[in-house]
Amino acid sequence: MSKRCVVLFVAAVLAVSACLRAAEAGKETKAASKGPAGEPAARRPHAAHREGPAAPEHRGPSPARTADRRRSRRLTQEQESELLAVLKEHRRQFHNRLIKLRQEDPRAYRRMLRGTWRWYQRWKRMSVKARKASIELQKIRGHLWELTREIREHGQNPQLLSELRKVVAAKFDLDQIIREDRLLQLAKEIERIRQDLKRRSAEREKIVEAQLQRWLQAATRPVRARPKARKPAPATKAGPAPTTRPAK
Repeated sequence: MSKRCVVLFVAAVLAVSACLRAAEAGKETKAASKGPAGEPAARRPHAAHREGPAAPEHRGPSPARTADRRRSRRLTQEQESELLAVLKEHRRQFHNRLIKLRQEDPRAYRRMLRGTWRWYQRWKRMSVKARKASIELQKIRGHLWELTREIREHGQNPQLLSELRKVVAAKFDLDQIIREDRLLQLAKEIERIRQDLKRRSAEREKIVEAQLQRWLQAATRPVRARPKARKPAPATKAGPAPTTRPAK
């Protein structure tokens, strides 16, 4: 047998093997789409058939609901004024950066404002000692970035390393104060949950009856039909311009 025939024979064998593997893979994929014993896999229930009085009436949020969520994430004028006043008093440098960002990029300003508002909500729940530590911690973080930039530019000289060690140690002490305060807050929350658990145990029958009535109201409440999408108005075709014929 010549060398050319051997090459053609090997190529044909490889092609047949590839076809067989593809056929077996197709059978496995088809079998995986079925449940046990070859039964079709169970379909997920539609959102309208889910249990509970607060079951959604259709899949996915509507455009109007999405727009409402975006508006709800925005801070009100009162919240923005309250936050800027606190930042101006306690974090003056960051406040000035925010005001500058509001003029240059209003969208980025609103995004940073939402993140700072979340920090402010946590800060309000802290003790006076932890609040001071949190403000000081923000300043130390800025100092750490400045030190790392100087070390990157001038190298690890002993003076910069000594300063960096002092700042890192101060950051650790402030973190400890904030963590201790958080632990106290968690202890209070655990106690509140424990008391609420005792109250619910004592009022078991009353709570069960109230929940039963809500479920019965949900079962008898009529389901609102999904609004139909408006069809676009048919486009009117403009006819040829009328021509006036000369009188005979």
